Amino acid sequence: MAIELTKNGAFMLNILPALDEEGTSFSYECEAEPFSAEEYDIAFAAPVQLKFDYIYSKGRLILNGRIKAKLSAVCDRCLKDISENINIRLSEVLYKSAPDEDDEAYLYDGDKICLDKVVLDNISLNMPQKNLCKEDCKGLCPVCGVDLNEKTCSCQAAIDCEEAEEEPANNPFAKLAGLFTDDEEV
Repeated sequence: MAIELTKNGAFMLNILPALDEEGTSFSYECEAEPFSAEEYDIAFAAPVQLKFDYIYSKGRLILNGRIKAKLSAVCDRCLKDISENINIRLSEVLYKSAPDEDDEAYLYDGDKICLDKVVLDNISLNMPQKNLCKEDCKGLCPVCGVDLNEKTCSCQAAIDCEEAEEEPANNPFAKLAGLFTDDEEV
């Protein structure tokens, strides 16, 4: 099913001049935060910068440019708040009517187009798969929870609860140690 773009949002593009001058290149530049970012589970640390050129030709609107954003995230290893800059290439085609071969096409209607969905889809597809505060982040101790980037702990990093003489008192998972044996499939 084709994706219909809404009529309101942060990134509004008026294509009326392009409709009047088919084949002519126009520029668009805007800085804002997309309205529906929560639906994508994306948090922004600063407004998103959108800059592109567009051409209208035969019912298609061709966009080529860049999206720059600063995302708020949490380090996957130590849980610190971090921000990440992304700078991605925007290259999209929006259609007046759905092409037969593409059921994921962006559809527009009228002369004003909300590009929030296009922007958020592109950011979502280009977000880092792993958020790290630094490349060599040591993370948290799996036993006591100490941030190993800031201090060391007296725990052994690779404790095998079955072989340990004494289970750490603060480990909430220690009770699960005897539930499965190596012979059982999980």
